[in-house]
Amino acid sequence: MGGPDAGAAEMLSGARRFRRPFAVPTAVDANAALAMLVAFGGQVGVAGFSMVAAVVTSRVLGPSGRGEVAAAVNVAALAYLLGTLGLSPAVAYFAARGTIAYPVLLGNSLVMGVMLGGVTAIATVGVATVFPAVMGDVPSGLLVLGVLWFPFTFTELYLSYLIIGRQRLFASNALNLVARVVSLLLISLACLAFPHPATVVVLTQGYSVIRLVLNLVYMRRMGFLVRPRVELGAFWTKLGYATRGRGNDVLNFLNMRLDVVLLNVLSTPAAVGVYATAAVISELTWQPSLAVSKVIFPRTAAAPDAGAALATTLASTRVTFALTVLVGILVGAVGWVAIPVVFGDGFAGARSALLVLLPGSALWSLSRVLTAALSGMGLPQIGSVVAGASFALTITGDLLLIPRYGVNGAAVASTVAYAGAGLVAVGVFARTTGTRPRDSVVLRSSDLLAVTSGLGRVAGLLRGRWS
Repeated sequence: MGGPDAGAAEMLSGARRFRRPFAVPTAVDANAALAMLVAFGGQVGVAGFSMVAAVVTSRVLGPSGRGEVAAAVNVAALAYLLGTLGLSPAVAYFAARGTIAYPVLLGNSLVMGVMLGGVTAIATVGVATVFPAVMGDVPSGLLVLGVLWFPFTFTELYLSYLIIGRQRLFASNALNLVARVVSLLLISLACLAFPHPATVVVLTQGYSVIRLVLNLVYMRRMGFLVRPRVELGAFWTKLGYATRGRGNDVLNFLNMRLDVVLLNVLSTPAAVGVYATAAVISELTWQPSLAVSKVIFPRTAAAPDAGAALATTLASTRVTFALTVLVGILVGAVGWVAIPVVFGDGFAGARSALLVLLPGSALWSLSRVLTAALSGMGLPQIGSVVAGASFALTITGDLLLIPRYGVNGAAVASTVAYAGAGLVAVGVFARTTGTRPRDSVVLRSSDLLAVTSGLGRVAGLLRGRWS
């Protein structure tokens, strides 16, 4: 198996297919529309269960307890992101393209999950011990409870992306939903019996164990658990791809969660609890773009027709942005009324933070879809440029605004950074593909016709599959 240079050459040749001029069809593939519909349904389900879990933990633990959980989980999530080396998208990419043998992808995923997960857990506990300020006023024991699961969590991640790379999107979403339902039930029951932040941290991270078991059962039934092989050359090829998009993964996470970490250091767990509530509600607007990006990435990587793939990306981005704006308006209106009622009066301060976060969240949907398409084209490093610009705005805004304005300052910094990511992504995508910026943003009348036609085709496909 070739090394990093071979992988880079293959990605470059793939990326050139997407540079215009070529004939770009106007119709969107019905199978792609079906996949996006399934993914969107899965994302909505996951978001709904996550919201219920947030309400339960907020009601039981209050702002301070909710803040402790958010801080511990986010620090653990940062360690998780760094430790996985960004290899999960590489697993999906090469599984979709078929340029690395499947038994090798399976074997490497199993070995990497256990080894990298164990090493990362040990390293995280060590760093927290040497630098206790990382956790602020949050007990370090909560972090230990969060990282103990890492060998399972890492393995689950790689196998989940292997399933996605094999275009089993419906199964991936179904497995995710089942795991979320079981996790929510366990969290709810445990919170009532043992109302402590440690309970929530353990069960939140334990979701991955449930998903790992479900993944293995599904893969066995589908014949995907073949005799695995481990090849070092394949690891280097995947790492070469992952390195190109590594900045995108890390910086995007920091754009999403650095505000929580800094708020915990510069303020109080109660402030973190209030802000985390506003953030989790605003992230409901991300569901359309998350669903579309999950489909765009592997389909673009495997696309035989560059023109059709680009047409699908552009139309999907325009429709997704319009839908996200509508969802944002609805979330803002409902959230303003519902937050004190559902979460409690102690979380009323989350209302203003929510309204500040929503405009940036809508624009960030553009970045989600377009950088996923670029990664599928073999250009994950471009996503790092977009995320880097956003991160510069995040860190600057957080350090300037949180000390003075607290929760609302963190919200302003985040919404500016999200908006910056969306606008930069539009410009970079247009330059890379030879299209115009408005091709990704401005909804067209033909899009509405395409959506109507696509829904009809989806209905036909569904009738054909389940009739």
